Amino acid sequence: MNALDLFWHLCNFLAPAWIVAALMAGALKLLWRQELRSRSWRRLWLWGAAGGSLALLAALLLLGRDGKMAGYGLMILAIALPQWALAWGQGWLRQR
Repeated sequence: MNALDLFWHLCNFLAPAWIVAALMAGALKLLWRQELRSRSWRRLWLWGAAGGSLALLAALLLLGRDGKMAGYGLMILAIALPQWALAWGQGWLRQR
């Protein structure tokens, strides 16, 4: 496998997490406009994409291959938790 193939494999592996994180960040900004005025769309997306990417990697390591429904369920949970912490949580993510 050459470098270009590796690049495309990584892009296709991480695309579900990045796209779902972008859709979720956009929906949050649209539906809760007043509550999330101080949070940028980019910040919501970055934290969601990071969580989803780590979840997909963990699912790949634990389940042996990607594309299983349990892995996608873990990805959704890992995208939603940072979004919740940024928007309504009382933790360290909200204070920054």
